[in-house]
Amino acid sequence: MSSNKANFLMTHPWRQFVAAIFLSLVPVTGFSASISIIIDDLGHRPREGERAARLPGPVVCAVLPHGMHSTALAELAHRQGKEVILHQPMESTLQDKDPGPGKILASMPDLEIAITLAYNLQSVPHVMGMNNHMGSALTTDGRAMAAVMEAMRGHQGLVFIDSVTSPRSVAASVARRFTIPTLERDVFLDNTASHDAIQRQFDQLLRIARRRGHAIGIGHPYPETMDVLERRLSTLDKEGVTLVSLKQMLTLTRATQTNTTEEQPAWLPSSSRLPKVSKNSKPSLSPTY
Repeated sequence: MSSNKANFLMTHPWRQFVAAIFLSLVPVTGFSASISIIIDDLGHRPREGERAARLPGPVVCAVLPHGMHSTALAELAHRQGKEVILHQPMESTLQDKDPGPGKILASMPDLEIAITLAYNLQSVPHVMGMNNHMGSALTTDGRAMAAVMEAMRGHQGLVFIDSVTSPRSVAASVARRFTIPTLERDVFLDNTASHDAIQRQFDQLLRIARRRGHAIGIGHPYPETMDVLERRLSTLDKEGVTLVSLKQMLTLTRATQTNTTEEQPAWLPSSSRLPKVSKNSKPSLSPTY
């Protein structure tokens, strides 16, 4: 824009307003937008899991405990330079959906939750964090999530990612009370496993990242998801977006996270429950699992 045009625009207040709207719609060169991608449900199908582990860049591999191929896929992901996290099965509100081996249920006492989590963490090598597999029931239960986080805190250095499988999840807020490094999913990439739908969700992820500076997407090792990611991740730099690891994402988000830990102990007695806070930040993209 020439200096004469700029001076004309700034002559009157209404022109300043119009100019501000126009400039807000123009992409800013060099703006830093970062995304992280997590691939869930690894451990059962080796071919799909291997394809996920070989995706370009620091894609995160979320491995189910006690799967027939969980150890091998975690080892492969580690060799490929990927972060490995435990994809922890948690109780769902869908009664016909079994989260699978190693699941944590709201009815479990604290000690059983701690033992189950420790056993699951031992079953997957190179784990640096955890996210929830299903969990639409458990992640809304404050007492159960406090027990999970108390157990998780005993394994130093782990990161927690709330997959937000329910808009009423309190998992992230409870994790922060226990001073556990915490992130939250923004977009599910493949609720509809078609190329067009996944492309739209990926574009949505980029829009959030450009607006806010960072965003996290979760997908699954579906052939359609792998097709889209193999193509889109290899050209991210041309779109002005950077794919980053979870550790890098934590650094980016740390300044905006509110730590709610106070002087009193963060845990609550088993007979108590934290309030079930309604979280509707991602309702349109958050089916219940």
